[in-house]
Amino acid sequence: MPQIWLTYEELGALLDCGASAAREFAAERPLDRRRCHDGRTRAKLDLLLTERWLDEAVRHWAGRQIAACVDDLQAVRRLMVAPTAATGVPDRGGTGDTGAPAGAVVATDVAAADVAPVTAERRSA
Repeated sequence: MPQIWLTYEELGALLDCGASAAREFAAERPLDRRRCHDGRTRAKLDLLLTERWLDEAVRHWAGRQIAACVDDLQAVRRLMVAPTAATGVPDRGGTGDTGAPAGAVVATDVAAADVAPVTAERRSA
């Protein structure tokens, strides 16, 4: 089992309470507590709190991944609407459908930077 040591402020954030209430909780539970080299006291999470902390961490990570995907989809939509702006052909209801025949080539002024591949660094941000 991993050892997760949190300050009282971090434990309070996990438990949705203040630092003083988290300190009382750590004493009542009882959680191992130590004063660290930075002068702050930390409490070691037990199995149930570690599971809760990891669940929150995964949920936060997934939220960032979803936000990155939404950004990517919006960028693709902007690229799909770009031919409308470049050609002056009206867009039908904001769908990206210009009414051009299937397979028609439409010239655009899209810069190469706008179509750069998505990297792992960008997704993790």
